[in-house]
Amino acid sequence: MSSLSLNDALKSLNAVNTALAPTAADGSARASLEDQRDQLIGFIAGKIDVKVTIGKDGRATLAAGANGSMSLLSNSGPSLVSLVPAADGRLSLQVSTNGAIAPLPAAGGTLAGLVDLSQTIADRRSALDGLAADFTSMVNTWSAAGKDANGNAGANLISTPAGATSMQTLADGSEPRARRRRLGHAERQSPRARRGPRVEQGRGSLVGSGFRQCADAVLGQGRIRPPRRNGAIPALPRSTK
Repeated sequence: MSSLSLNDALKSLNAVNTALAPTAADGSARASLEDQRDQLIGFIAGKIDVKVTIGKDGRATLAAGANGSMSLLSNSGPSLVSLVPAADGRLSLQVSTNGAIAPLPAAGGTLAGLVDLSQTIADRRSALDGLAADFTSMVNTWSAAGKDANGNAGANLISTPAGATSMQTLADGSEPRARRRRLGHAERQSPRARRGPRVEQGRGSLVGSGFRQCADAVLGQGRIRPPRRNGAIPALPRSTK
């Protein structure tokens, strides 16, 4: 059962429904099918909150717990649930019924926890990108206020086109090798210019001590605690096929 996805479970429950309809109400085969039905319903309810209706013939119909009018399993068959990523990494649930696609609200289950976690991470990433932009502007403004060995205004020391990801690259010291060679050559050619290049070469430690402190403040010391709903653990694959 643990290897099933939500859609697999809905399809299996639909097959059990089909088998239940013609089965005698007091037979052992009916009892076995009802056990399978209940296990599948329990599995589905762990993935997403659902409203369950059991008919007189033993067949189950399911609707979204947050919207009872949105069918997940009816007498005509199961719907298809998908987990859709946005450009910023946020996840959302969609349901497809007879070719019609609609947003699927979820208030409980592991999939709801995964959606919540993706939103939290996207918010933190956006905050870090803003912090990287502010930090870059501050350092480059400071550099422009000074003069290099030739009397020219200081050049930009940091470029972060990818936001916090670029800042992490600088902090790790993974500066392009050709750029490091140019800086070293400038130092050897002009001792008077050493102050400029040394600021450039030392910017990894500057970023490390400055940006990381700010980032820790934004991230709460780097610990992101995933939200849980009804005991949900949002450590799931991104696919619900």
